[in-house]
Amino acid sequence: GQSTWLFFEPIPSTGWALGVVFIKDEIFTNTDSLRHKLIWIALGGISTLFFLSIIVFRAYEGRLWSMWLVSITTSGLLGGGVGLIWYLSFIERPDKTTEHTVIVSQPGLQSFLESRSKIDKQLKKAPAAYIPTGIFIQSIEFQGANNVFISGYIWQKYTKGIHDGISRGFVFPESITGTDFQPVEAYRYETETQEVIGWYFETAIRQNFDYNRYPFDAKDVWLRMWHQDFYKNVILVPDVESYKLMNPTSIPGVEKDFVLPGWNLESSFFYYRINSYNAYFGFPHEADAYQEVPELYFTIIAKRNFLTVFISNVMPSMVLACLLFVIQMIISEKHRVNEAMSFTAMEIASTSGAFIFIVILDQINLRNSIAAGGIIYLEFFYFILYLIILWVTVNALILASGTKIALLDYKDNFIPKLLYWPFFLKVLLIVTLIAFY
Repeated sequence: GQSTWLFFEPIPSTGWALGVVFIKDEIFTNTDSLRHKLIWIALGGISTLFFLSIIVFRAYEGRLWSMWLVSITTSGLLGGGVGLIWYLSFIERPDKTTEHTVIVSQPGLQSFLESRSKIDKQLKKAPAAYIPTGIFIQSIEFQGANNVFISGYIWQKYTKGIHDGISRGFVFPESITGTDFQPVEAYRYETETQEVIGWYFETAIRQNFDYNRYPFDAKDVWLRMWHQDFYKNVILVPDVESYKLMNPTSIPGVEKDFVLPGWNLESSFFYYRINSYNAYFGFPHEADAYQEVPELYFTIIAKRNFLTVFISNVMPSMVLACLLFVIQMIISEKHRVNEAMSFTAMEIASTSGAFIFIVILDQINLRNSIAAGGIIYLEFFYFILYLIILWVTVNALILASGTKIALLDYKDNFIPKLLYWPFFLKVLLIVTLIAFY
């Protein structure tokens, strides 16, 4: 049910044909090199068009309208560069790389288990027991910056005669919920050879989410699963047969009508992570019994909806930047020519103070909403606004004091007005490059 690309070529000597099928969503799984090349091409284009605009508009002649056209063109180019990097980050797949073993098919699972069996022999472990385990997620709710609440169903298949000495049950090691959220047996199905048990569960997991690229970030929501008898070398394996599709972008194991406001589901998959422990958990210990332990994880990748954040955070910042530009345009050493359209230095300082107060409140509200450690990308908008507010205020105070500065005296404060948007967007482009390159 997914879009695919087919590369097709006849083989004349045999009368056959060769076709190679790629899932469209998976073909560009590692786009770092492509993104870097596009960014460098964009930077080269911006530089070339900037110098070209100086020649085309004859800005070297010093005419005001020529310099304004260069400023507008430069601002548009810089804004386009920021938009391109945003677009590349927006379409980037958050699950493009992983150092763990992702299971998407039965042959892949068998290959992994065979390799683990050889390692177990080297570590002199008892033969592992494999318990097919499946999961179906019904809801996810983010509770604060690091907690996520998950509910759904989990089932296990036990083969009679092979798993008789193994207890029935599982453990979520990272769960922080109390006894009120213990799994409840939902169904039990038995055949002559097999016993299937399903549980309904609700659990809260504490995870370390990365907000550095907010609002272009993604969250990797994972469930780590142990068997109840993990000390017996029991390995949980994905119940591949219970899913119609295992391709990650088809989002197996997740409710079809999944509700997660502000987020878009990108993929879901099982994977193994090899862990080792420096404790024996109170059980009789054997040499290397708790080393090189393959643990099953189920992961859902969710990407933030950029439009929501753009309307609530980015757009107010851009509107504030436009208002500051209007104030910058009003500032003039010869403001007395038109008193109705001018401000005194004190009025501009008061207005700037009000703007700073607004920016501070907005930044505090942002940090309280995500409770992230360190500085996130969106905060640089506020830092740039602080710098612009300081620029406008100092410019007004210098002109009001009568201090003669050649840069400000040129054509009645023309240079600060001309450089306002190019400076703002250039700093934003540099910050965006550092964050997303």
